[in-house]
Amino acid sequence: MIKIYRINTNDIQLYSQDPQLSEREHIPISRLRAMSYSVNPRANPNDTVLYLAYKDDTLIGYRTIMPDLIFVDGKEMKVAWLSGNWVHCDCRRQGIATLLLDEALKDWGSRLMYTNYALESKFVYDKSDKFEELLTKKGRRFYLRPCLYSLVPNKSPFFKRNSWMLKLADTFLRIFNPMPLYGKTLRLDKEVEFEYLERPDTEISEMFEKVCSSTPTRRSRVELQWILRFPWLVSSPLGDRIGRKYYFSSNPQRFSQSIVKVYKSDLLIGFLFFNLTDVKLSVPYCLFKDEDSDLMARIIMLHAFKYRASMVTIYQSDLIKEIKQKFLFNLFSRKRTQIYFATKEIVSTLTGKFKTFNDGDGDCAFI
Repeated sequence: MIKIYRINTNDIQLYSQDPQLSEREHIPISRLRAMSYSVNPRANPNDTVLYLAYKDDTLIGYRTIMPDLIFVDGKEMKVAWLSGNWVHCDCRRQGIATLLLDEALKDWGSRLMYTNYALESKFVYDKSDKFEELLTKKGRRFYLRPCLYSLVPNKSPFFKRNSWMLKLADTFLRIFNPMPLYGKTLRLDKEVEFEYLERPDTEISEMFEKVCSSTPTRRSRVELQWILRFPWLVSSPLGDRIGRKYYFSSNPQRFSQSIVKVYKSDLLIGFLFFNLTDVKLSVPYCLFKDEDSDLMARIIMLHAFKYRASMVTIYQSDLIKEIKQKFLFNLFSRKRTQIYFATKEIVSTLTGKFKTFNDGDGDCAFI
């Protein structure tokens, strides 16, 4: 018989610190993510954030939930993002994922959303007939260095077992890679300067709230502090014993977050929020005027080269337009889409009442 156990916001950190948990074969949540969940400024102590499916004494599945708020016509609605689903390989196609989803739908009054999903999870969501597409954002991924080793193993069991082949191929291709030289053609005027922050100051907080004001979640400076102070990832150059037991990413070899204030002729013209995970660079949040799009695009790509990132993923249309004007950047790129889904109740409530989501909304700022 399958039993479902619930862990709420109040208990999640204590649960993750249980010494016996780290000795189990599979871990349902990393300690960093549990700590972040426990201080989520939009969560209540009794919000269920982790569902566990047990068969006898064996963990066979789990689902994590991230509470949030959306704002419509001046009123707030409590919602949650589906943020991770796992079922043991021996128990798949037995309805475990559906059972976990049904419990979450019941507890959250069918007020759930999701994005950044695995295809297996989307099959479960589609099967429930509870969700509809809310918004699709068109993006672009720009490739700066060969990165077969980072991309292919997760899609091919053969290459997962023989990853050395991909490393060898990347090493060979780097010899002929024109991007590092092409990147040296990017120039900035002398009056362009930067200020790097680990924590937001008042100016950043105000700009962050401005860029979030047109989105349904309307994140504030409080949420920005939460994102930066309680990340879900930590750099682990030699691997992590607990991270290996957790299905989702928690211990990349390299991870960093940074805020960059951009000045031109001593005037603050915008900011960029960078996430660097291994060789992947993203920009969850940014703000600037239309006339500065080209400058900001160049700044992003220059940072990508300095960070030795292999790929940059962007969904802001004005930035994509400017980067694509550089021939090689456009040549070595591919289309991306970020699709946001919500239960039918939320879709009917939000339709026609918002413009977009920021790239970091949902759980995307953490991963």
